[in-house]
Order: sequence, then structure tokens, then C-alpha cells
Amino acid sequence: MVAETLAVPGTSRPHQPLDVLVAVAAGTRADALLQRGVRLGRLGGAACTVLVFGRPGQAPTADSAAAIRSAVNDAGAALLVREGRDAAVIIAQAVRDSGARHLVMAATATRLAERWRPGLAERLADQLPDIHLHITTGQDGPVGPGAEDPNSPPGVPAARARGAVRVYLGYAAGCGTTTAMLEEAGRRRSRGSDVVVAAVDCHGREAVTAVLEGLEMTGDGATLDTDAVLARRPEVACIDDLAALDDRGGSRLAAARRLADAGITVIATAHIGSMRGSDTGDRPLDEEQVLALADEIELVDVPPSVLAGRIRQGELVPAAEIEQALRSDYAPETLGVLREQAFAIVAEHADRRLAAYRHGFTASSQERPVILACAAPLAGMEPLIRRAAALAAHLAGEFLVAVVPPSPLPPGLERLLASYGTLTSQLGGQFAMLHGAPAAALMIFAKQHRVTEILLARHAGGHAGRYPILRELASRAHGAEVHVSA
Repeated sequence: MVAETLAVPGTSRPHQPLDVLVAVAAGTRADALLQRGVRLGRLGGAACTVLVFGRPGQAPTADSAAAIRSAVNDAGAALLVREGRDAAVIIAQAVRDSGARHLVMAATATRLAERWRPGLAERLADQLPDIHLHITTGQDGPVGPGAEDPNSPPGVPAARARGAVRVYLGYAAGCGTTTAMLEEAGRRRSRGSDVVVAAVDCHGREAVTAVLEGLEMTGDGATLDTDAVLARRPEVACIDDLAALDDRGGSRLAAARRLADAGITVIATAHIGSMRGSDTGDRPLDEEQVLALADEIELVDVPPSVLAGRIRQGELVPAAEIEQALRSDYAPETLGVLREQAFAIVAEHADRRLAAYRHGFTASSQERPVILACAAPLAGMEPLIRRAAALAAHLAGEFLVAVVPPSPLPPGLERLLASYGTLTSQLGGQFAMLHGAPAAALMIFAKQHRVTEILLARHAGGHAGRYPILRELASRAHGAEVHVSA
């Protein structure tokens, strides 16, 4: 086998960066690694190169070479073969030559004599600081959903099947999202589903009151009592206006997530007007949060002229506020901008669902992607948390953030970790503080929650080339990919 794609150093070739490089040791199977690399490249519209590397004279057998070449050709990938005594040097040079931004490789076993030296993954993480490193591990698989988590109370299962979340999205109040939600609730009830209306604004809204007839409400419907809904345990719960607060002053979006995590299907409403907030960036609801939460988003659209007409008729604001509303929130130019934003959110949601499908996950898949961000107990972990949230949203999956702080907590660390927890919740994830040896605690947590991808960040501190958490997770996190973020 010879290098079939890249020119030799020093010669010119067209600049066509190959964004994903899959590194395969000679004599090993490339199927799973190649499949991962192709999927990763497909997500970003990029090409994939397969590097087969080994020591001098360690050429694969003819059958093995033919199998690799066939798999590479079938995947539409490029092939590169290199020999050398240092795998890290070979792979790092191939990454630079190919222009790859993502490196996919298998976890390597650490020999007893090598335990005190940086392993292959550690060296590559150090040598390629601007490259995303994806390490596939063994396939023993995570423990079942009924297994107990040592960090949870005895007898409490670590994870449960999640209920679907459907959001009716409008670009301004008055589009008809509440009516659409309640009509959906009525249809489900007519088909035999156990449905409750957990929160709805029906004050002075005759059309909404009419649709509510025959539907069960928890409490007075004006406030959301999440605990009451959980105690009632319906199949479907309806929550109007995700930007509003629950009975304890918390976010209704967080309440919707809590209900979905308990296995309850949630039908909710939101509108772009509640996502704008102030100039300081303090918004009651963020579009990224809605995208991360929702399995389905349906746009409830009406022409701006219809909304303006409802304003003039006094259906949406008191008579004394009509003129002001028509000059501000319901001005034609304002409604036009909000409507475009609503279209953009629905389009983004569709793009993410398509990306998840291409990645190999569909709505009917038994396993949803679960992304775990392993945050160090240090400042500056916000980018890692945001990247995990974006990745989970892109794959229509869930995301978790876990940190293993020292005991006792140093001064100031508790406040920092609380801020990480708040950010995680705002982005639609779950935050956990674990105890014990960091790598072991993270590994147990990942298995219990059926994590499919573990996200780590490079951070300052320690000896160059030494990433003990990476080493342990790559060798023991069976069934989950370890992703070292660039």
C-alpha cells in the first residue's frame, strides 16, 4: 500500500483541506473508526482521510490492505499510508499535511512500563492544541437505565426515559400559540391520552376559555405547580409561555425540562417577543434554550396585518395602550423583524434534526445522544459548557455537565461552581457535582447516564503532555467517545 492522495512534502497541490483524519494502526479493523470519521465529516460538509500507520516493515497483510482500501473507497474517503517508529509524530504530521480539524482514533492500551510516560492520546492533545481529538473506546456499553448511581440516593435509578417536548412558536403575543397548544391537547385527549393543562393564560381571552372546555387543569391554571403535575403524573402536560415563571419563581422552561425528564410529554408555547429582553443581554428566554429543549417546533404564523387588526380591536391590549402598542411592539417594522427571527429558528431546528439524522440518530432510535462535559473545578469552563450544549442541540440529544471538586471546597469555588450550574440550566442541561477520584467518578456517572460522548477541555496547569483524566477515561469509558475540544 502506498500514499494515494497526498503529494510528497515540498510539491504543490491544490489547496483542498480534508477536515477529518481517521488514524488506523496497521493490522487493526478500520470499520468503526471510518464510520465515525465519515459521519463527522458529513456533519460539516467536509471530506475524510484515512491514515494507516505502523512501524517500518509492519505492513498489513494483502487481505487486510484490500479490506481497508475497499472500505475507504466505499465511504468516498481518501487513503494515506505512512511508516515510522513514533506514532504520535506520524499522526501529527498527517494532520498538518491534510489540513484536518478533527482527528479520530482508537484508544490505545497502556503498557505497565509506559504508565508514567504520556500516552499517545496525551501526546497528541499536547502537540495538536487547535485540533479536536475524538477517541473511540471499547464497546462494553453503559449500564442499564435501572442501575443505581453511587451519587444518588439508594434505590433511585440514574436515568429514565425522557418525554418528548413540542413547542408552538409565534413571533409575537397574539399569533395563536395558546389556542394551537390547547387544540393539540384536545386531540390527544380524544385519542385516549391522559392530558392536563399545567399553566395557561386565559384571563379575558374568550377564545382560549372556549378551547379549554373539557380539559383538566392543575390548580387554577394561572401558575405552574411543577410538583403537583409530577404527583399527578399525566401522560401529557401543557405549559403556556415558557418565558413566564412557575409558582416558586423559577423558569417554566426548567420546569418543562423537569417534566420531560420524568417521562411526561410536554406541549408548550413561546414567542420571539419574550426572547428579546434588555440591552444588557438579560433575557427571560433564549432561543438556544428553546432549540436545546424542543424535539419538535411548530411555527404558528399569521400576517403582521392580522396582529395589528387584533390590537386595534382591543383583543390583545387595553384600549388605553392601543396606540402605543402600534407604535412599538406591534409596529410593522418590528413585527417584520420578529417574524424573520421565528422563521430562522424553525429553519435552524430543521437543520439540526437533519444533522442528527445524517449523524446516525433518528427520532425512532432507542438511544439518544447524551453529551457529558467534564468541567474542571477551575475558572474558564464556560466555553466547554456552551460547546456541549451546542453539540447536544445539533444532534437533538441531551447534555450533562459534571465536575469533581476538591474537598473541602476552597474559598470562592462554591460560587464559581454555582455559576456553572446556572449556565448549564439556562442552556437546557443538567449539572452534577461528583465526589471521589475524578476519573473514576466521571466514568461511573457517564455509564449510569448512558453517555455517548464525553467532552474535555484542554486547560493550563500540570506537566506538559500529561492529561491523567484523559488517559483514564480513554482507557475505561467503554462505549462512549472521548472528545478533547480544541
